[in-house]
Parts: sequence; C-alpha cells; structure tokens
Amino acid sequence: SVKIQADLGGTMKRMDLSGTVHFRNVGVRFRDYPGVLEGLEGKVDFSGDRVSATGLRFILADSPFSFDMKISNTGFSRPSLFSLEDFAPKGKFSLSSPKVSLDRILAVSGENGEGYRATSTVLVGAGAPAVEPDLRRFVSRRADISGDIRTDELIYGKLGMTGEVISLSSSKGKLEFVQRGGL
Repeated sequence: SVKIQADLGGTMKRMDLSGTVHFRNVGVRFRDYPGVLEGLEGKVDFSGDRVSATGLRFILADSPFSFDMKISNTGFSRPSLFSLEDFAPKGKFSLSSPKVSLDRILAVSGENGEGYRATSTVLVGAGAPAVEPDLRRFVSRRADISGDIRTDELIYGKLGMTGEVISLSSSKGKLEFVQRGGL
C-alpha cells in the first residue's frame, strides 16, 4: 500500500508542499519481467524543495537493497517554472545490498521466456565509439548529486566479487563513477 500525507498551500508561483509518502510491501510488476521491484518498505519525506528517505528497503530482481537520500533544490515548490534545463538538484544518496546478482537484474525476457545477453563490438583506433553508454542526456547539467552503491557480494555469471563500492557523482553536466573493491 501507499499512503500519502501532504499539506499544500501557497501559490502556483511558490507552492508550500510538505508531507510523507509511506510504502508498505509495494511492488512493480511487468508481464515479461515479474518481480522486478518487490517489498518496497519505508517512507519518503518532502518539504519545499527537499526530499529525503532513510532506510527505504526493497527487493530488486531477488536482491535486497537499502536506500538513503537527501536531495535539495528539486524545484518542486515552483511547478509553473519547472524545466529540465534548469533542474539543479543537490544532495547525496547511498544504495546498499548484501548480495547482488547481475544475471537476474540484467536478464531480458524474450517471448519464449528465455533470457538473452546483449553483446557489443569494441572498435579500437581513431573515431572508435565510447565503450560506456553516454548517459549525459539523462542527467541535468546543473545537478550536483553524489553517493555510493555498496554490495558485500556481486555475482555475474561465474564471476564473484566481494566488497564492491561504486561511487557516482554528477556535477556540472559530468557523470562520473569510480569502482573500488576486490575479486
């Protein structure tokens, strides 16, 4: 269930919106990919241009996660003036899981129920395409958000890694990540 408690006041130019969204055993299901998000528990607080969550828990493709965030400057209090170009959220987040199976998360179900793996070709030399996908169009140039993704055990096929930490940051239109951990 989802329960929303909110107070709304102000004007369209400067709204005063605050409240809490409570999640209790919420799930998202797709016909071709059941169980993608299950057991969402916790709460998200919002006030003015701030959003926060502490200890939000969920299961993503059979892997349990915990999520914390504190984001400000969301633009929520000025909906009539909102534009993605001017969207400039600032804040921190943390996502953690004791065990993550990338096989399950990255699986794509075909019509016959069998998954398939994406393949790619890497070209070397001048003019070669970037190996990593270009995610800049999904990140506001004015966003300043950073955080860590942590897992005690990361599994992909027969490869297992322990103590993985990926630090992500978005600042001035640049999306950067640093991976730390061991095999």
